[in-house]
Amino acid sequence: MDDSTYEARILCTSDGEPFEALIVTSWRVTAAARRTSVRFASGAELLLDHHAVAGYLVQNGRITENFGTDGSVPRRESHYIGLYHRLLVDRRPLMPREQSSLLHHELLRGE
Repeated sequence: MDDSTYEARILCTSDGEPFEALIVTSWRVTAAARRTSVRFASGAELLLDHHAVAGYLVQNGRITENFGTDGSVPRRESHYIGLYHRLLVDRRPLMPREQSSLLHHELLRGE
């Protein structure tokens, strides 16, 4: 991997059973390639297109649900409006202060 690709392994639970999930992100891609795919134990797959602000649920090889913006709100606003509402209106932090400080320290330290 290169210096703009990151991975995280997280512990999840389903029906009380723990399992590990892998998240990989890379910013060394073009805008049109910003996608995430999540495959569930049932075989269903959630496809997220971050550039288009759209998502698709695929079951048994067919799209069964889809969601996204209709373009009436600019893409960047649509992408961040929930975040800003949570932080500025509801005044709910995304994570505990200690965790935020550690994250910022790791992201901003020079190597």
